[in-house]
Amino acid sequence: MSSRRSYTAEFKIRAIEYASKHGVGVTALKFDVGDRMIRRWRQDTERLKSCDKTKRAFRGKSAAHPEMEQELIQWVMEQKRQNRVVLVKQIQAKAAELCSHPGFAASSGWFALFAKRHGLVTRRNKTRTGSNKEPIQNESNLDVSNGPEDDDEEVDFTNLVLTDDIDPIDFANNLFALLNKIK
Repeated sequence: MSSRRSYTAEFKIRAIEYASKHGVGVTALKFDVGDRMIRRWRQDTERLKSCDKTKRAFRGKSAAHPEMEQELIQWVMEQKRQNRVVLVKQIQAKAAELCSHPGFAASSGWFALFAKRHGLVTRRNKTRTGSNKEPIQNESNLDVSNGPEDDDEEVDFTNLVLTDDIDPIDFANNLFALLNKIK
């Protein structure tokens, strides 16, 4: 059995055009793909022609409420233009406010897919957990984990914020802290 491969939209379109002239069986042999795959590509001809020619797949769940998400992403971008910190909880609350569908829940799972669809990135706000939530001033005084000093104290993930840039050091430190918590 051969391994799975991905094909560009351009390749698929060429195969579809060849199949319309020479038949599916001959095309499958020439392009070294299965005949069922060519038939499936035929059904997606319009989408393939309208997408980027280097695109390899149509992956990811599409939005159930695209109008609401478009309005929400505009709100998020407006907040960022005004240099405001946008918390995940704020986005979830705004989504619940904007969506009139009774079954909609702005859950953390919904937010993860929303963020992925729109290229949003979250990172933990640089504060310590507990009653003293002062921002961290000097990172050089921190331990390697960049997390709470007390091991019994929980890491606060409720203050995730949106950002356009990710500092590799912060990312590595946060990942290290999470891995240490799992052990």
